Amino acid sequence: MEIKKDTGTSSTDWSQSLNSTFNIAPLEKSNKMTVYMRVINAEGIKDDPIYLSIDATTPIVFEPSGVYYVYGTSSYSSYRLTFRPNPQYEDQEALNNDEQFQVVAVESNQGSRQPKLGFYIDTPSINSSIHLENFWADSYFENWYRNCMTNRSGPNSDLLAQLYFKNKFGRIIAYRTLRCVFRKSF
Repeated sequence: MEIKKDTGTSSTDWSQSLNSTFNIAPLEKSNKMTVYMRVINAEGIKDDPIYLSIDATTPIVFEPSGVYYVYGTSSYSSYRLTFRPNPQYEDQEALNNDEQFQVVAVESNQGSRQPKLGFYIDTPSINSSIHLENFWADSYFENWYRNCMTNRSGPNSDLLAQLYFKNKFGRIIAYRTLRCVFRKSF
């Protein structure tokens, strides 16, 4: 199979792959693209190209959108990750009314150091905020915060979690790598 993104038009823009899948990473900004494909048989004969136009814009945006700076001037329990509908998403009506976009559960994966953690949101929503401490088990976030406050961790000690926001069908609506960095003050 050969694949060509819509970034070019010449025949040299095609890339050949033995893999029959093609992954497209969702982005917060408008991410419309067309993927052209054509099959090549064992004798090297190429089929006519077919294409698929998609919008890979993520339906949910997060605040903060980048690194989450945790400051030693507040209580650890005051920090929250907020999510809301993405204003760049093309079909706003579906985004706000379709239950496939309603977040009902979050799965948090911190790698091999911690077990996966899953929890449900009280009311299915596409607009909510969650306390950061909920993304880690056994007071892990609180202990990390306290260790940073007492200088038992490095000044830029990071806390990471991969978050998967799921609908009632168990499908992932959005994912986010949450990186918390401690700072003593603003």
